[in-house]
Amino acid sequence: GQNADNTRGRLCAGLLSLAAAHRPDRARFVVFNGSTEPEHDEQLRQTLDTLPHGVAQVPFRDVDSSLAELHAELQRRIEDGAPTDTAEAPTTFIAVFGLQRFRQFRKSDDGFSFSLDDDAGGASKPDEQLLDLLRDGPVVGMHLIVVADRAASIEPVFDRRALREFDNRVMFQMSATDSAQIIDSSEANALGPYRALLYRDDRGTITRFRPYGMPSEDD
Repeated sequence: GQNADNTRGRLCAGLLSLAAAHRPDRARFVVFNGSTEPEHDEQLRQTLDTLPHGVAQVPFRDVDSSLAELHAELQRRIEDGAPTDTAEAPTTFIAVFGLQRFRQFRKSDDGFSFSLDDDAGGASKPDEQLLDLLRDGPVVGMHLIVVADRAASIEPVFDRRALREFDNRVMFQMSATDSAQIIDSSEANALGPYRALLYRDDRGTITRFRPYGMPSEDD
């Protein structure tokens, strides 16, 4: 959705719920914050600071290196076949807030870049690393949460096949075209300002709900 207050509130509520469901030594959070509003940055930071879990907030200058570290960890977990949800391999939630701000996540224009890099032994690009985390991460305890403003911001990063890897999708008010592109239904076009839809791909269900806003300082 395009309302930053709504999407930020939904993200924070989701992170708090995940934190409540996992022991501090068995889960960690890595947040790529694409917000350009200092007030929004502070609200998200305050929420994350309340978590007793390990939390890494990635500044823009460290996006490439942090993503590369996560991708390397993904490869180690796959190769080792180690159990997750342990102190050595905690369940890892990777959140990207403001997907539209991260140019490095967009698919390369060079369709042959992946195979050429492989032949040369080079590292994969950020867009390929993000896709690997989306596709292969859940099996080894690494989960991707992405917040974007519109369908046009998703297209350069995730094609329709990759979009299907997101089992749960939340939509706020948006155009009928965007809604149909994300969930094959225009239903999100009929939402009011304080309603959202939850689409569950495994069940093919659409549920309307009233999402939480940002927690207040007293909460």
